[in-house]
Amino acid sequence: MSSLCLIAWIASMKSKNIFHIFMSVTWLSGLIYYMLGQLLETRDSVCTHSQISNNLAFDRGHAEDSQLLLDLGFTENPHLYPEAYRINDNLPVFILTLEKHQVDSLYGFISNFKFYYPGKRLIIYSIDLQEEEIDVVKETCHCQVRHVDWERYPSHVHNKQHFHAYRPILIQETLMEFGIVFWCDVMMRFMSSDLSPYMTQAKRSGVITWWRQQYPTSALTHYNMFRYFNTNNTNFYFQRAAQPNMALLVNSRRVHTELMLPWIRCCLDRECIAPRGSQPGGCNFMHKPKYIYAGCHHYDISAYNIILGQMFEMETPYLGSDKLFTTVN
Repeated sequence: MSSLCLIAWIASMKSKNIFHIFMSVTWLSGLIYYMLGQLLETRDSVCTHSQISNNLAFDRGHAEDSQLLLDLGFTENPHLYPEAYRINDNLPVFILTLEKHQVDSLYGFISNFKFYYPGKRLIIYSIDLQEEEIDVVKETCHCQVRHVDWERYPSHVHNKQHFHAYRPILIQETLMEFGIVFWCDVMMRFMSSDLSPYMTQAKRSGVITWWRQQYPTSALTHYNMFRYFNTNNTNFYFQRAAQPNMALLVNSRRVHTELMLPWIRCCLDRECIAPRGSQPGGCNFMHKPKYIYAGCHHYDISAYNIILGQMFEMETPYLGSDKLFTTVN
């Protein structure tokens, strides 16, 4: 009988010890859970304040960009061709941007332009000319020379040498003003005065553009720009890169919303137009295959071609024939 009591007492003690151990573990787990909760709450509070601060900074920049987009005509009821414009047989208006190093080449362009299009309007945007140079240009072309209001734009748009982020902004300004514009390069030399087939094509597709590069968009565009547009460089292995400064554009609804809006948004965002790691020089075109990234980024041209590819689903109804003009070196 005493043996049975001893066994019962030992079993009772083991049960109590197990119970105490269980309670101790439960209490310790609760304490750890509470302490971790406090730590995470503190961390989340810090992160939240940081995120709020960052979001406020982003919102300020976004608000400035939004106002600029409104100024550029991106409203609920945009000014579009042909409804918002008077019938004008003198379209398109020819537009040219001019930098200091291009002044000597301007004279050949002006002579050629006046020969083929004596009745057409030409507007030149001064990118970095001095007043004396502007006066000489005015005397030479007898055309309007406009200044660029750089203060309206983010600081990276002022990078006139490489980014050319100002180009789609100026294109949009002139599209909004005239309805149909022909953006030109100073090295272009026209070979025909008959624009009617090109006007027909432009009114149908919204844009005609020409290529001067022998390489595809994928070879001239940093990988991160493709990511920005939610696409892959492999989609552009065989898209020949076109030139935005050789383009006939119509301010149609499709061009307004599918081309100009995403293009300008990209150019207003430095991370899009000039992704980290991108550079204008250092091109290596010796590699094969030719569609692999050559190591040099083409900024606004790259964005332009990505958007055209997405807009037309990699078809090319926007490409113009090479019979209208040639280029000189």
